[in-house]
Parts: sequence; C-alpha cells; structure tokens
Amino acid sequence: MKKKLTDEIKYLNKLPLDQTAFDIPEIITIDFTTVHPIYAYEKSVRTTTVKRYTAKGVDDKVYHALKELGLNFSSMPQFDIDLRGNLDEIKKAKDLRKVVSVKLLSPKVTLQRIKAQTFVPRRGYKLVAKGLSFLPQATESEEYTHVS
Repeated sequence: MKKKLTDEIKYLNKLPLDQTAFDIPEIITIDFTTVHPIYAYEKSVRTTTVKRYTAKGVDDKVYHALKELGLNFSSMPQFDIDLRGNLDEIKKAKDLRKVVSVKLLSPKVTLQRIKAQTFVPRRGYKLVAKGLSFLPQATESEEYTHVS
C-alpha cells in the first residue's frame, strides 16, 4: 500500500523502507555477552516475560578480516539488531557468553530512534529479525568476558 505525502507518521520505526537499498549481510557475528532482554509490560509494570532481545552485530566477513588484524569485537563497526524469535535459544547463547556467527531469519531494516544524553535525539537504522539460526562453525568462535 502506497503512502500519501500528507499521511502522518506516528512511529518512525513503522515507516516502510526499501529493503533493496540496504546491504544486509547474510551471516552476522554477534557478541552474546552484550545481548540484552526487553521485557513485556502489563499496565505499566514490568513482567518477567522476555518480549525480545537487542544485540550488536558485525558483518561476518568484516569480523574475520579485522580479527586477523588483531581487533576485538568491541572496536569493530557494529549495528543494532532486534531479535524477536528463538528467545530460548538466544537465552542459552547469552548464558554461554560467546561471540557467535548466525544467520538472521527474515531480517528487515527499520528506522531507529536513539535517545541521546543531549536534547537532540539521533536517528539510525536497525535490523529486525524474526529469529536466528546458529551456524555449525559457531562453536569455534572466541569466548571472553565483556568488561563494561
């Protein structure tokens, strides 16, 4: 359905984007020490139910090239990912605290509003995926403790 130029945009992250305009990597490396749960709310009260996870990812090809040069995950160019499926598997991977290569299921690019410490919010992009599948070589990935 086409949008009219006079339509009001209530939520920027709902704005449909041309997915062909983005280079979405087929395989992504995620540091599961930095994956955070987003909880469901009922009547403005947080429940114990995890609704989705947020993560930082790096294109797998970029990750391996920069790893050979001696860079670690936190110093690589990262992008945000919203994971909305396979929540039990993501929790298990988070508990293992590993850097893992995955394939995202039905990834889509959406706009993201990033709250900043200043009064001017920044905007960017994020990937939203229905879930992920772990690749067989994922067990070979490095393990380390994230220091915040």
